[in-house]
Amino acid sequence: MRGVRYMFLVMVASLALSACSKEDNNDEAEQAAIAEQAAKDEVLILDYLSKITMPAVEHSSGIYYSVIQEGSGENPTANSTVTVKYEGWLLSTKEVFDATEEDKTAAFSLNSVIKGWQIGVPLIKTGGKIRLYIPSGLAYGPSASSGIPANSVLIFEVELVS
Repeated sequence: MRGVRYMFLVMVASLALSACSKEDNNDEAEQAAIAEQAAKDEVLILDYLSKITMPAVEHSSGIYYSVIQEGSGENPTANSTVTVKYEGWLLSTKEVFDATEEDKTAAFSLNSVIKGWQIGVPLIKTGGKIRLYIPSGLAYGPSASSGIPANSVLIFEVELVS
């Protein structure tokens, strides 16, 4: 009886180790896929930037940005609610997928929007305007969303009204 119990425990331990090993391999594969997509996105952004006249700065997060107008006053934080005018388009097709209506604004809590906005919008002050080049990993990643294909690099021009 002791031998059967021992064999059972060895099998359970072996299965547990095997499951951990598979999870580690899945995590490594997922991280590799994320890194590969980030590298592809950076090539696309740099290629696009090489063809336009507006200079851009690379942020440590991986977004690129061009401050069009700095603004004055306070910078918002990632937890601020902001009022903006904006236009967003796909780098791949230059197709606008979202924008505020002319002479209208939209209010957003920055902690509820894509990571690229959380990082980029606080780089300007009230009255400022910025163009954000957002890699897919800081946007919608491998998930499609409202007409935005998976792994899409996005460009936003954002005016911070308040």
